[in-house]
Parts: sequence; structure tokens; C-alpha cells
Amino acid sequence: MKQFIKTAYLLLTANFFLWVFNLQIFYKTMSKTLDLGCGLNPRNPFDADELYGIDIRPHKNQNIKVVDLAIEQIPFESNYFDYISAYDFLEHIPRIIYNPARRFCFVELMNEIYRVLKTAVLLRRLRQRSQKRRHGVILHM
Repeated sequence: MKQFIKTAYLLLTANFFLWVFNLQIFYKTMSKTLDLGCGLNPRNPFDADELYGIDIRPHKNQNIKVVDLAIEQIPFESNYFDYISAYDFLEHIPRIIYNPARRFCFVELMNEIYRVLKTAVLLRRLRQRSQKRRHGVILHM
């Protein structure tokens, strides 16, 4: 009898989780990701449905915007992206510039990333290469 109850419980639990999983698929919205400093090929590490990129150089791809993020804002509306990736990019944003007044570019970019991300989301920053060292000093973040 105990084995029967245990089996019935496991079947009901499995069916419940299968139902919840199917419900999540049914109500799934289109996810969007933004790759900062994407170059020619924006990356999509989160398998989002829509992929956008930002780079400083002009491209023919419509989903890649040409923006200098050290001095310009991210050209998307607030709460637009589910994910943002930045591969070998953030270390190239100056911490401070004087143009003509003092600006904290890195802090402003972090505020922009926060603005365009939806709540409870993920920013992924990875270094693909090993950290470069010269005279014992790390040159990249």
C-alpha cells in the first residue's frame, strides 16, 4: 500500500510539473538580448528570440546600432531587454573624461544598462582571452 501511495504521489507531482512547464511555454513572451561592442556578429548566449547589437563602427545589419557608448546613451526605450551581454567590452569604457566638463562614462553606461534591462534579469560580462600582463600589471579588467 505504501508503494502504491508513493507511486501515485510521484505521478501526480510529475504531471503537475509537466503542466506548469507547458503553461510557461504557452505564455512565453519574445525575449530580447543586446550585445554591447558586438562587432560584425552579435552574440546570443541566452538563446533569446530577438538579437540586437551596439558597436562603434557602422554595419549593414539593421539590428546593430552605431553608438559611442562612452559619450552617448543606449538608443532603446526603458525596460526593453531581457538580457545584455558585453564580451571584452566594458574595460574599454573610460572611467572619467573631461569633455568639456567632468563625466563619469562608466557609471553612466551602467545606469543606461540598468535603464534598458527589464527587472530581475542578467548582465553577462566575459573575458574570452587570458588577462594580459605587462610588468606585473593587468591591462584589462
